Order: sequence, then C-alpha cells, then structure tokens
Amino acid sequence: MISSAIQYPHRTAEDSTGIAATVMKFWLKRKPRLLHDYSLAGYILSPNPTIMAHASDNKTLHHDGAAERLITKLLVDPSLVGNDWTIQRAKLIRYLL
Repeated sequence: MISSAIQYPHRTAEDSTGIAATVMKFWLKRKPRLLHDYSLAGYILSPNPTIMAHASDNKTLHHDGAAERLITKLLVDPSLVGNDWTIQRAKLIRYLL
C-alpha cells in the first residue's frame, strides 16, 4: 500500500491508492487513540506561534472542555471542597485560557 503511494504520488485523495488516501486510512485508524484531553489541550495551549495562530482560528468547545478538565485534574488543589474548590478552579481556567 505505501509503496504504491510513493510510486504514484500524483494520484488524488479520491483515488483509493494515492498517498492522500493512504495517509487518511492511517489517520482514521489511529484517530481515537490520538485525540484525547492531553493532545487537545496541548494543541490550544501550545507556545509555538504557528500552532497558536492555527489554534485560535480552529479551536472548538471540545478543545476548551479538554483544557478545563486537565486544569481541574492537574492543578486544582484536591484538598479544597465546595466554594473554595470552585473559586480556585475558575481562577486557574481564566488565567490559563
């Protein structure tokens, strides 16, 4: 499969033997394991200027939710309860996002 994609790179994505189709098959196979909270948050919180520009134009609520879940999981003090927990979580999310 890969060798035919390399031999015939001029084929289009609609052609099931082209390099674009081969890459898409690989992506679709691995997508569920690659799209998780860490990768989505890493995308929108990246310090790389190119990625920052792309993320600001293309991020969705799914990305924001992933970042909020990670901030809550990794940074909010687990010993806090009730209103204190909510306040600290809100401050961190506002600060980081």
